[in-house]
Amino acid sequence: MRGILIDPFAQEIVEVDYSGDWKDIKKFLQCDLFTTVYMPDTTDSIFVDDEGLYVENQRYFKFAGYPQPLAGMGLVLGCNDEGDSVSCESTLEQVKAQVEWCDEGVSVEPMFTILQSYDGTY
Repeated sequence: MRGILIDPFAQEIVEVDYSGDWKDIKKFLQCDLFTTVYMPDTTDSIFVDDEGLYVENQRYFKFAGYPQPLAGMGLVLGCNDEGDSVSCESTLEQVKAQVEWCDEGVSVEPMFTILQSYDGTY
């Protein structure tokens, strides 16, 4: 299936062939744990290193509509109604238009926030 790899180290965005095996996401991202960032106006998501903020000499990119820079490599994949990864619906040109590279040396400090639930508990 078609994915799009965002590489802030080489500052390149390229189409890749994703096998459908979740372990291959870790290989693309060069990490042990990953999480997703939802992209506006599409069923696509960006998979990123869940521990990326703790990596030394990290590189970052900004994605239009997301409030903070993203750490390390990003992999854009689609999602079907069952929650499975599928080929992304975004084109390479659309993703390129929404990515901005952060300057070398930029860092984002990890921050944890505890949100109160609707019923007043934590």
